[in-house]
Amino acid sequence: MILGRFHESERKACAESRPSDTGALKLDPAQTGGSVGAGGPEFTVESVEQQTQQLMGNPNNELKQAANKYLMKFQDSPDAWTVAPQLLQKQGCYAQFMAAQTLFLKAQRQWKS
Repeated sequence: MILGRFHESERKACAESRPSDTGALKLDPAQTGGSVGAGGPEFTVESVEQQTQQLMGNPNNELKQAANKYLMKFQDSPDAWTVAPQLLQKQGCYAQFMAAQTLFLKAQRQWKS
């Protein structure tokens, strides 16, 4: 799982600080791996933040798997270089953790490319 390293104490702190509405979010097939033209899914700050909340806050395993797939594609995309720094400015600690982890992985794996 993409946020598997998120420690239980941090997960609890985020859970206490997030909005209480963690109902099912509607997933657009284009955001979870369906194709949108030749470029694939479009990654925006809002979509990545939504999928991160879906992964961490929704009890439905199918939705979590779809969100995880989307976030893994995001981390491999060139868009991650511009979207992740914007996520660091968000209030949600899940979004901030996702952004920090993404930038770490991008620097580690793709710095020279």
